[in-house]
Formats: sequence, structure tokens, C-alpha cells
Amino acid sequence: MGNNLTIKYIVYETRNLVNQKIYIGVHRTPTPYTFDGYLGCGVINTQPYTYENAKTAFQYAVKKYGPKNFFRTTLAVFDTFDDALDLERWLVTEDFINREDTYNMCLGGFVGYYESVRQTVYQYSLDGMYLAEYESYYQAAVAVGCQYQSISKAVSNKGKCMSFLWSLEKVDKLDISEFILGNAGRTEISVYDENGAYIETLPSLKATSEKYYKDDTGIREAIQNGTLLRGNYYCYHKAERFDVARKKYLDTRPVYKYNSDGLFVKEYKSQKLAELDNPKSNISKALRLKSCCENNYLWSLVKSETYTVKKKNVKKPVEKRTLSGDLIKTYESATAAVKENGPGVWEVLHGHTKTCKNHTYNFI
Repeated sequence: MGNNLTIKYIVYETRNLVNQKIYIGVHRTPTPYTFDGYLGCGVINTQPYTYENAKTAFQYAVKKYGPKNFFRTTLAVFDTFDDALDLERWLVTEDFINREDTYNMCLGGFVGYYESVRQTVYQYSLDGMYLAEYESYYQAAVAVGCQYQSISKAVSNKGKCMSFLWSLEKVDKLDISEFILGNAGRTEISVYDENGAYIETLPSLKATSEKYYKDDTGIREAIQNGTLLRGNYYCYHKAERFDVARKKYLDTRPVYKYNSDGLFVKEYKSQKLAELDNPKSNISKALRLKSCCENNYLWSLVKSETYTVKKKNVKKPVEKRTLSGDLIKTYESATAAVKENGPGVWEVLHGHTKTCKNHTYNFI
């Protein structure tokens, strides 16, 4: 995907043509009115790996019925991701999720942590040539069909993800000598039982997830947080006891310090050095909760210029008028106007159409 294309954000509905069940989601694409193969929930119709190891109801359905039995329809097109999320939030409610004819499992309008921090990330070919820019890890993951944690790990470890290189720096060409290209994803992982006793060491994250837990993201998070996952602990280090391996991991992983406003403060080569320099900081807790520690600092395993917590949406009032300009009603927000008058209001507010049901709508 080149950077010369205009990116749009669509709210789409994908329908199972066999049983008529539907899935609603948000997708980033330069071709909003042309099907690009993305069916939803990370599924790409020409890439079986996106649904063969199914984790969600929609992925299981595609695996069962086959991608040819699903049809995606564009409901609305937006210039910004936030606007698309607002409509998804209005459509995918708790009542919608509880219906028997839907596949959605989570409320609309919410995405993963790396979307909320809005970390811009850049995509490169394996020979280092610049390809595209994304507003967040999440949007990049949607574009290439993977999980956002995979891109985050590729950035942190200078590895590859989905046959691309990823960086927080924008340059015409990367110095690929700094990247690990041959063994990406081959880090050994040691497994421990719930009492912390060593069980075995497996050659890769893939091998570990296939044997113990069918979600490599869950295993990565268990390693980062030191938490029990389905009766086991996991670590990148091998030792007779998990607590010893965990200490080795914390002593060697780099961490990055930010002030409470999200401005970068300092880089530490290991968490051990960071803890010595910041004795009042519970760094592991701050990383796990993604919040300030006791001395009001933020911590991250990913280096960036800023650590930004997503700001709450500010409600902008909307007025409804007749075609002759007479004011009919004022709403406290666009969501309230859409709820009463239908999703066509979004199209009017964002300039894609002029009217909805013979009325005009404007932000005040």
C-alpha cells in the first residue's frame, strides 16, 4: 500500500450467505467502495491462516462455511478513524451483541491498547524501502491482516512481521543490517507449571502456542506480566524455577520512562537498572496496568517520542433543520442525532451527502 493513496475508514457489515448472521466492524482501506478481500475480525478471504486457527465466533464461522459464503457491504465511509468508531459504537451495542443473528463479541467503538496510545508506525519492505504510514499499531495490523501486538513486537525486537519491517522512524530506506530477518519469531520459550517448576523449553512462540494455548498474544502478555495462563507460566529464560527465570527476564528487558504528560524521559537497558534509579516505582505494575506508578511516571516496553493516553471524545452538539433552513431540534451530540434519525446522519455531518430523510444536519 503506497503512501500516495487516500486512506478512508469504513464501517462495514459482513453477512453469512448461508445463515444470514452478520458481523459489523471498522476497516482502513484506500478502496472504500471496492472489496479488498478483508471480511472482518482479521479475516482476509485469500489468506487461510487468518481464520484456520480461529479465536472468535466470526473466525470460526468463516472456517466452517468458507470465505466464499460471506459478503461484505460498506455501510458508511469516513475520513477519520474516530468518526468510524463513533458509528460502530452506536451500531454494535449490548443488545446487538446478544442477538442470535450476530457474530460480534465486543461492544463497538473500542480497540486495543496500541490504538489508544496512538503510536505512529511506518511500514517498510524487507529490503528497507519505505511503503506506508499508519496512525497506530492497530491500524497497521488491520491493513496487513495480523494482530497489533505482532507489529509492536517487531518494532521492539527489530524483527519482521507479515513479511514487512516496521519502525517508529520515517526514512526513505532503513539500515536493514540493524534488523533480525532470518530468525524472527524463533525465540525459545520455557514453560513452568502453576507452582513454578520447570516443564520444558520449546523452540518458538508458534510451537508454544500450538501445544499450550491457541493464542500467541496471550502467551506474550503472560511473559510480559509474569501472570499464570491456563495453569502455566511462560518466560524467555530457562531456569529450574519460574521466579528465577522471571528475575533474569526483568533484569535484561529494556524499559522506557515517560512523565505523567507522556513525554519521553529516559531509556534503560534493563528493568533492573530502572528500578535502581527509581526505587519508588512499581514498574511491573505500571506496565501491566498501563498507568502511572507511585512517583507519577509512565513506563513502556516500546520506545516512542510520546506516551499518549487517548483523550475522551468531546461531545459536539448537532442541529437538525428542514430543507428551507428552519431549526427543528438540537442534539447534545452526533451519536444522539444518529440514534434518533439513523446512520445516514453521519454521511451528512461528514460531507458525503447533503441530506438525510429530507433534513440537513450540522455541528454547532
